[in-house]
Amino acid sequence: MSLAKYTLIAGPDDFLVNRLAKKRWAEMCATIDDDFSIEEISGHAGKVEEVDAAVNMLRQSVQTLGLFGGRRVIWLKGVSFLADNQTGRAEGTQKACEDLQEVLESVIPEEVGVLISASPVDRRKRFAKWLEKNGEYIFAGGMDAKGKGVETLVAMLEEECSSLGVRMGRQAIEVLLSKVNGNSRLLLEEA
Repeated sequence: MSLAKYTLIAGPDDFLVNRLAKKRWAEMCATIDDDFSIEEISGHAGKVEEVDAAVNMLRQSVQTLGLFGGRRVIWLKGVSFLADNQTGRAEGTQKACEDLQEVLESVIPEEVGVLISASPVDRRKRFAKWLEKNGEYIFAGGMDAKGKGVETLVAMLEEECSSLGVRMGRQAIEVLLSKVNGNSRLLLEEA
């Protein structure tokens, strides 16, 4: 089995993205014996300088060898500069994304596992398309303003109910979804 150079978990709902990313992160960390080989880097950036700092920290971390020669795992957590916002549109951010692409292309998956979680992501951008195409891409759905994505919320609710040992009828699910107006976090709390 060949490993992907990185895993990207992205979607419109930051709660769903973070929930799925935490689950994948736990799986990745379970294979690591050394706590020094586990690193989390904040990808939240309000300014271009913060984007550059996050990319540089990821570069340094990817290039660092494991203390005992084992595999390392890195989570670029909560990336905000891939969105259609002022920071995401900045020319400096586009340059930093090119640098990030070079870093990700250099990853040797047997030595370093990289997880990237991002919400929201402007999927029209060239770099976002490259991320989806060249690594393992997991879309963490949610319900958009037009009501699309209800199936994802229903599946998430059914999974949560199953873990709690509870069953909910279809009508109860529909009522609950309408009460929480598609808010995934509130949906799980109410369950």
